[in-house]
Amino acid sequence: MLPHWSIVVLAFFYASYPGSAVSQSASVREELDCVKPSNEQYNEFHHALNPERKFRLDVGPYRFAVPWKYLHPRPANFQDGCKIRTDSLGVQFWIPDGKAPERDLFFNGEDSPPEPWRPHPTENEWVIKFVDISHYSVEPSARANPDLQFKNITRLFEKEASIKQDGDLKLIEFDDPSKTSNYWFQEDDEKSLFFWCGRSAVCHGVIDIKDKHLAGQFLLRRPSIRFHATIASKLQRLLQQWELANK
Repeated sequence: MLPHWSIVVLAFFYASYPGSAVSQSASVREELDCVKPSNEQYNEFHHALNPERKFRLDVGPYRFAVPWKYLHPRPANFQDGCKIRTDSLGVQFWIPDGKAPERDLFFNGEDSPPEPWRPHPTENEWVIKFVDISHYSVEPSARANPDLQFKNITRLFEKEASIKQDGDLKLIEFDDPSKTSNYWFQEDDEKSLFFWCGRSAVCHGVIDIKDKHLAGQFLLRRPSIRFHATIASKLQRLLQQWELANK
């Protein structure tokens, strides 16, 4: 049984994610590399889908063709259409290699499940779950703005916490050791990141890819935070790989 926090968090994001509604009227041009399942591939007793099958998503001015196996959550594997009606992108991938997990982990609290090619994930192998990567015109929304969240938290706890350097991250640490919440922030010319962890096993992250005006939230475990550079670089590389030329 999933822990309570996992059910609440995942249910919230599923309710706000319209990706399961796939257009049945998308033109051949729109579908791009999409290959529809044939009658031989699908019947009421057997669902078969090439995990590499690409689905079209438009996020602001960007057009992406994302393999089914990376989507978070994944569309039903018997969908005829290949264009997902959404203005945000949800993806899941392993770090450090950037591969897609074998199973859809959207309704699953696991983040380092054993898989045929990864039977014993090490402490450095995790699945990162991005839930809503969206485009912004001027600045990200408050909930997906790392710079704003760091500024607000710093101001809110300025009398009971201090900022320390934790590698290349800024760590907001409470003076009272009984308080278990921690916050981290990192920024450079290309991006900014903000993380927070409380009592639960799951932590939350926010990223702003500044040159593309793309920002989003993701879920991870506390030990994964030290791989923040890998998380950001793998996401950027995958987005570049999936991006299509504008019409």
